[in-house]
Amino acid sequence: MNLSTFRARVRREARDIGSNVFYEDDLIENVLDDWVRENWPEVVRKVPRFYLDRQSFIGITDAVSGTNDEVYTLPATFRAFLSLRRTDTSDKPLLRFVQTKVQDAYRFLYQPFYETDSPFTSSTGESWSFYTATQFQIVPAPTATTFTYEFLFLHDHSTPIADVDTVDIPDEALSLAINDVVAKVLARGGEVDAGTLNAAYQAANSSRALFQRVNPAAGADIVPNSKRWW
Repeated sequence: MNLSTFRARVRREARDIGSNVFYEDDLIENVLDDWVRENWPEVVRKVPRFYLDRQSFIGITDAVSGTNDEVYTLPATFRAFLSLRRTDTSDKPLLRFVQTKVQDAYRFLYQPFYETDSPFTSSTGESWSFYTATQFQIVPAPTATTFTYEFLFLHDHSTPIADVDTVDIPDEALSLAINDVVAKVLARGGEVDAGTLNAAYQAANSSRALFQRVNPAAGADIVPNSKRWW
């Protein structure tokens, strides 16, 4: 759904239609942006795939200058991390995530690879942590450009600007977003009676109850679980 359509839906539900609309576009768009930021964690829990993203890194080549090849820049749209994985080895092992304050201790630890077919997730001898608000650190640093990595993360929502821009909300949450935004716009406008405002909040609560029933693993039961036997 693009921004223009979203605004039109909000206006229709708020009965703000006709030649003389009361609520300005900026008000609706600001409330929408606030709504996404506030509800992002809940939306992610219910529709985790929607904000899923990944970015590749090449050891040394992509390192921040002057950091001994240890520090790398987080994706510009980064909001929450999932994993960092080596992709140049056959079993694509995960790097252990550690807190920044203990990262230096991992310079002196040796963590060997697990067997490729081990029942446990394989791990490299490397660890990673956040370095600054926009950077992360790998210890020990990659020693060659053959060291490649894949960073799996959840990206932040993009704020729509033009009417044709897509509203960065999954389909499962659109009804909730529209009804919530309607209620907040009516409340901020201050020109509606208590009955109308109460009805708007009831509609929003009903949409939230329906959204809570969304199954985050929807479709997972269609494909049977498989095990590796070789």
